[in-house]
Amino acid sequence: MIFGILNVEKKSFNYISAGHPPPILISAKAEPVMLYDEQYPVGIVDKPQYTQRTIKLKEGDSLVIYTDGLTDAFNETGDTFGVERLMNQLKSMPEDSIGNLLSATIKTLEQWCGEEKNKDDISILGFQRLKITKS
Repeated sequence: MIFGILNVEKKSFNYISAGHPPPILISAKAEPVMLYDEQYPVGIVDKPQYTQRTIKLKEGDSLVIYTDGLTDAFNETGDTFGVERLMNQLKSMPEDSIGNLLSATIKTLEQWCGEEKNKDDISILGFQRLKITKS
């Protein structure tokens, strides 16, 4: 589970992750980065302590949040889509709009899976801090 608040005034994203796959930060002219945060999944331990994380978003930055169903999705030969394939997909379109990036990722995943029907949920969410141009 992940809980987050996007603060548009402060240009930041505050979140707590409880066993959720790490968000991926995509910055202009940089490799996508997984924001690892190893905290216990909800319900695993009594009285867990969770730490809030904050990401400052610069102009052009995108953040992608996804469920493990995406990386665990498998094809007809039983191979999983995997984190590496997801990262390569996100790397292939670094300066594209978040909408195009997510659509292309879903299309790539569907092609990967082929006719195989995966049973886990597959969700992906992204947002991007746009560059503001003054006229």
